[in-house]
Amino acid sequence: MRTCAPCPVHGPATMSTQLKRLVLNLAASYASLMARVQNPILFSSYFGVRPEALAEAGLVDPFLDVDVPLFIDPVLLEKSGNSTIANSASARFRKHFEALIRLLTISKAEGDVAWKAARRQLNLDEPPENGLGYGGSGRSGNSRPEDIREMILRTAKEIITLGARR
Repeated sequence: MRTCAPCPVHGPATMSTQLKRLVLNLAASYASLMARVQNPILFSSYFGVRPEALAEAGLVDPFLDVDVPLFIDPVLLEKSGNSTIANSASARFRKHFEALIRLLTISKAEGDVAWKAARRQLNLDEPPENGLGYGGSGRSGNSRPEDIREMILRTAKEIITLGARR
C-alpha cells in the first residue's frame, strides 16, 4: 500500500485511510442532501433502463432532479485517464484563464473595456445539466452573485499588480 504525503491535520496516512475519509465525508454530505430531497428521480427509472445494466457497463445511475455534492478539480484535469480530458480540457482551461489574466493585466480601471471583457470571461453561471453542487430542490444551475465575481476580479487584479511591482 502506497503511503501518501503527510496531511498537516491528520499526519501520515495510507492511501486507504485517505480514501476511507473521503468516502465517509462524501457519504455524510450525500445523507445530508438526501434528507432535504423529496422523491428523487433516477436516470434508470426515468428512461426505463435496468440499474444493473448501468452498473454492468460501469455507469452511474444519477438523480436527474438533484445536484450531486461533487466538484471538478481543475488541477486534476491533466491527470485524467481520459486522453481528451487530459489533453484538450486541461489546455482549454489554461487558455481560458490566461486570457482572463491578460485582460486584467491591461485593464487600467474597473469598468474599462478590458475589465468588462474580463468580467465576461469570468462567467460563473452553472449550466443546469452539470448537476454539481448542493442544490436540494432541483438542478436549475445557480450562478454566483455579481459581487462575488467582482471580488474575484479585484483580488486577481491586485495580485497581478503586486506581481508586476517585483
